[in-house]
Amino acid sequence: MFTQITMENDMKNLITKLEKLFADIDAKVLKAVEDNLRYAIQELQEYWSSKSNDQDVLKKIMTDCGIDRDLVGQIRFNFANNDADTAFATVLEMVQDPVLQKHEKRNYTIAKKLISNGISDLEAKSLEETVSHHALVQEWLIDNLIVEIRVIFAGGYNVQKLHSRTLCNVKECA
Repeated sequence: MFTQITMENDMKNLITKLEKLFADIDAKVLKAVEDNLRYAIQELQEYWSSKSNDQDVLKKIMTDCGIDRDLVGQIRFNFANNDADTAFATVLEMVQDPVLQKHEKRNYTIAKKLISNGISDLEAKSLEETVSHHALVQEWLIDNLIVEIRVIFAGGYNVQKLHSRTLCNVKECA
């Protein structure tokens, strides 16, 4: 019982620290999603105002913006039935919710991996921290273990949607 409570507290503590660690890069991901949505809406509105029924043009917009037909329908519905600010906020929430859920799942998964390796806190000597607009790398030395968390961006070209990928490695010091 005591061990279970301690593990739950350690897990909550780690998740809170991971949220702080990833705050900047998560904000960049959400901003990229928002910018992409603004661009997609602009392109779709131009397409609709041209009265074009050219499905190849619509497919190109969807491919370039990494959106699917369902989202196109939601954008059209919301902009037809709401003022522009309300419509944008509604669609943005729909697009960002899955991203936020991925961030939560990522933090939980990393915390679980750290706990399974006997690491209950990230208060340790930081070996390296590198942040760029392409990636975040953080390393710690904890009880003779090197913990490395690396966030990289993938996709964003033609077929794939831009997304972040998180790698967590725990190695013993040599």
